[in-house]
Amino acid sequence: MTKISHLRNRMKNEYVSRNLNEAAALGEALIKEQISQTPGPGFSNDLFNLGLVYDEQNRLEKAAALYTKSLHHAGARDYEALATRSVNLAGVFARMEFFEPALHFYIQAREISKRHLGEEHPIYADTLYNLANLITDTDQDEAAISLHEEALAIREKTGLPDDILHSLHSLASLHGEAGDYEKALAYYSKALDKTFSIESQNNDVLLSKIVIDD
Repeated sequence: MTKISHLRNRMKNEYVSRNLNEAAALGEALIKEQISQTPGPGFSNDLFNLGLVYDEQNRLEKAAALYTKSLHHAGARDYEALATRSVNLAGVFARMEFFEPALHFYIQAREISKRHLGEEHPIYADTLYNLANLITDTDQDEAAISLHEEALAIREKTGLPDDILHSLHSLASLHGEAGDYEKALAYYSKALDKTFSIESQNNDVLLSKIVIDD
């Protein structure tokens, strides 16, 4: 195993174990080792992964710098990587309250995912959801509702249950703030039904495991 592979595996293990400080130190060592040579095809992913660590530590300037470098080093036709990096970079800028760059990278992610991944891809739905949340903060509620509705329609076909719940709660909240309490109640009711459905599925899985273990 090469030194780079060794560092990469150690960083991954520390990240999974939630030892973020150690993961960050190993990630920095990994990037430094690659820069001392000719960076390989995994360099963009390594930059992105280190950005994730700093993102979770709320070290946003470092995260933004690494996401930006990762975006520049991503393959020109690796559309999923380009969209994901754009979404994460936009999210960091949004948390830093830099509206214009956040909007730019969310729109970039939306265009990439829509054109190259398809309108039913989870990344496209996630981008719509995050873009809706961003413009909600600028009081563009009607546009935000439209984006949330589009994201929900996709997530109901392909998304995870938690993602569907997030969309339902967002729509309920926006309609409530707009004074449309009938629609707000309808979305909250859907969210409640989805919550019960998820809990029921979890119970089924647990009971199944108990029986199998017996």
